[in-house]
Amino acid sequence: MPGQLIFVNEDLVVVMLHHNDQDFILVSMYCSPGKNIDNSLELLKPHLLKYYNFPFLIFGDFNAKSRLWGQRDLDERGSKLLHFCHSMDLNVENDPFSPPTFSSSRGDSWIDLLLTKNLSDEISLEVRDEITNSDHNMLFVNFLTANHSINHRNKIFLKNLNWWKLKANIHSIINSNLEIDQLSNSDINSFISNIQDQIFAAASSKPSTNHHKKQKYAIWWTRELQSKRSFTRALRRLFQKEIDPQLREIKKLNYKKHQALYKKLIITTKRTKFKDFINSISSKSLFGNNYNIFSNKKKRNVVSKRIINSSGTLSTTIADSKLAILDFHFPWSNRLLTDLDLHSQTDFIPFTCHELEAIVNKIKPNEAVGVDGLPGEVIREIFIANKVWFKDLFNLLLGRGIFPDTWKTARIALIEKEKRELNHAAHFRPICILPCWGKILDKAIAERLTFHLEQGNILHDSQFGFRRNRSTITAIHNVLEHHKAAEENKQMTCLISLDMSNAFNSVDWDILLKKIFSLNIPYYLKRIIHSFLEARQAQLDGHIKNYNNGIPQGSSLGPILWNIYINDLLETNFGPHTKVQAFADDILIMLTAPASYHFTIRSQDVINIIQNWTRLNLMTVNQQKSFFTILSSRKFTHIPSIKSASSPGRHPAPGYQTQAIQGSLPLKHMGNNLVILNQVLQPLALDTTTKFIPPWEKYSIKWNFYTEDLTGTLIFTDGSKMNGRVGGAFVVYSNGIETHCEMFRLSDHATVYSAELLAITQAINFAINARLPSANIISDSRSVLQALENVNHVEKEILAIKQLLANQESAIRLFWIKAHAGFTGNERADEYAKNATTKEDTDFTMGYSIPYIKGLIKKDLLKQWQDRWSSSTKGRELFSILPEVKTSRIQGDFFTNQLLTGHGCIGIYQERFFGKSAVCSCGQLPEDRNHIIYDCPQWDAIRQRFFPKNYLSVQLDLLLFNKISRTGLRELMNTKLQASLQFNID
Repeated sequence: MPGQLIFVNEDLVVVMLHHNDQDFILVSMYCSPGKNIDNSLELLKPHLLKYYNFPFLIFGDFNAKSRLWGQRDLDERGSKLLHFCHSMDLNVENDPFSPPTFSSSRGDSWIDLLLTKNLSDEISLEVRDEITNSDHNMLFVNFLTANHSINHRNKIFLKNLNWWKLKANIHSIINSNLEIDQLSNSDINSFISNIQDQIFAAASSKPSTNHHKKQKYAIWWTRELQSKRSFTRALRRLFQKEIDPQLREIKKLNYKKHQALYKKLIITTKRTKFKDFINSISSKSLFGNNYNIFSNKKKRNVVSKRIINSSGTLSTTIADSKLAILDFHFPWSNRLLTDLDLHSQTDFIPFTCHELEAIVNKIKPNEAVGVDGLPGEVIREIFIANKVWFKDLFNLLLGRGIFPDTWKTARIALIEKEKRELNHAAHFRPICILPCWGKILDKAIAERLTFHLEQGNILHDSQFGFRRNRSTITAIHNVLEHHKAAEENKQMTCLISLDMSNAFNSVDWDILLKKIFSLNIPYYLKRIIHSFLEARQAQLDGHIKNYNNGIPQGSSLGPILWNIYINDLLETNFGPHTKVQAFADDILIMLTAPASYHFTIRSQDVINIIQNWTRLNLMTVNQQKSFFTILSSRKFTHIPSIKSASSPGRHPAPGYQTQAIQGSLPLKHMGNNLVILNQVLQPLALDTTTKFIPPWEKYSIKWNFYTEDLTGTLIFTDGSKMNGRVGGAFVVYSNGIETHCEMFRLSDHATVYSAELLAITQAINFAINARLPSANIISDSRSVLQALENVNHVEKEILAIKQLLANQESAIRLFWIKAHAGFTGNERADEYAKNATTKEDTDFTMGYSIPYIKGLIKKDLLKQWQDRWSSSTKGRELFSILPEVKTSRIQGDFFTNQLLTGHGCIGIYQERFFGKSAVCSCGQLPEDRNHIIYDCPQWDAIRQRFFPKNYLSVQLDLLLFNKISRTGLRELMNTKLQASLQFNID
């Protein structure tokens, strides 16, 4: 067998072999138990990265333990090896029930492993106890198939792309494929696949080698900022080189305009990136963590060779294990779909560029890629290259009711469920990543379907999951209102939570399609949803599984289809004492009764109805995850017996049986906290209804920067807030002469933003009513103008302005002007707006804005916090320093918190809780906070460096909130902690 030596040293040998027209990498390595295994693995890592697409066979004595490959518990080396396998996509081929690979007088172990990558997985590893010159047993590998090739696409690294060259290539590819109207239905899949392949090839081409050291940017720096910076600098050069004074002034204004946009973008990006960073380290969202898997931020799972398959037997190969997992989570039903009327029809509302742009703008730059290998940023470039062609392609698909097959294959990654042994397919959770281009069409269909469902009131009000302006908060609020009404009628409330087992994967497509075709929604949506569900595939490391059951995971349509599937259950009449609501697949039954013993009978009637629905819809209730509790202000001694009969679904329990649902303690403390929040919101009449505008009516209002050479009718607007009052105004100039002005006062709770918004609205109405052929409306509120420019903005007042501008015949343009820069019109509008606040009567009654409501909640919570802090008997020493609670003071850290609380390594705390001596190491007694900060001679050097000279007369709170002295306090406590730890060790 011909081969080539790639690398060799005393612990690692890497060779490339050629067999059956296929190159593969063979590795032999040794990880000494006396050395750090990380060093050995790091030596292997460059070869795995360099030959990313090559099949790998890695034989190694790793001296690591894990139940995944042997009969020994996981040790530190085994944990590090597993982490390495996760990050490098390596499979462990060893059977944990095989004979030991090492035998000696000291015992047996399973330390010799075979790791593989990019193989077909159809191999058999056998450990033979034969006589050799080694104390290790022989490992025999049998290839059950000669095909080791799996079609893997190289990962496209955005930072390495030559974006200008890629843009040119995308333009060229689109221009050579402009004729799409002539495509037949059978040619659409190959057409799209061909374009994807061409763009992938263009994006995968290696950039020219640059030997210069790359500049390292801040974590918030983005490609968009880099592009904007280059563009702004180019405008600056053009302005500086211009000789003509008039042209120089025009170019200067243009440069200043884009410089301001660039600076604004920097601030926005910094804020967004910081929020994303905070969310990434604090979020416990299941889906957020799942998608991090594809960025190697979370570990991937190594699939065991021993997985219980559908027949109840154990798999023998990794390939069988993966197929067993696919079979379980992506089932195939032999039921035939009912013939539906899929006649051809061209009556549909076409997509618009603004509609698609709103979706494309939401693409995240680091979004995981599907089987097509194209990142979201590349798809965005396709849209930018030719928006009309992009729109026409989607309209072709929408009109013909075709969702391309090439966008239906999901790439699968597996994560383990917590505290579960990896011996069953149910203990893995599959994460589906779909092609980004297809997800845009998927999202566009989902938005239209959502509009028709919500606008037509098709979905039941008791469904709180996957719906706009509905969340766990609104679901809890609904429960509280139900419980409050029960308490007023001297009734008790019983809450029963039912969990649907493997709900999304159990949805029957035939039942789902019948429900969809019975809805009063446009036919073109029904037809393309039918196509969306057909011929779907799941791909796990080269293994492809066709499936025809379950909600397509990873899609925008999936959650909406689930809401349709469960909607008829929520519409069921459960009786006068029962209310049922759902949050996604979690069903909550709310029962009311004068005494708790009634719940036993009343619950059974409701559960029977739900069980009958699950039987007809091939679902199963998971009794282990179903609970009940009782809400009541009265004491009760009777605990009801609530039972649920398990119904056979896709993966039924062994036998048809009745099980008791587990009860939990009354939600006393949780109820009190929720009531507090309810009391804050109760005085406000909140409008929770959402205005759903048709997605095809979304559009953006563009604006520009004001220049003094602007002619025609000029209308300056402004808003102001003075002495607790809010006013707005606009003033009209014609040929430089003030001709008209209007002033109006708003509700006192209104914001300046609302006043600016109203001023622009009134100015537009004036221009329309005055039948002006053209008008230039000039505002100093960039936030309002940016909201008008945002395609996705759903604020009612913003939508009203867009509607006004869409229906008017006058040429009305919007401009931004810098406030208080000496421009006469802007100064006059500001003067009128301030005068409007002095009016006695309110001209416009405004609704409560979200910032206002948040401010009320924050104010009330701070008051409650202050009351608790003031009345508490604990922490009085800290209270003497910080008697007033303020969110601005939440800036403590590990070291300063010890000083504030008197805890940690401070002597009096150590004496009180651990019985140690309170004497300071300097010999003075006792060692408290004041002694450490002001008196202890050990820290004189730190005080001289960081504290003010008069620090003895400065209170601790002033030292804490001074940046320099706070650094000194941290340094002091850090040094003291290190000294204390060293003392304890010695």
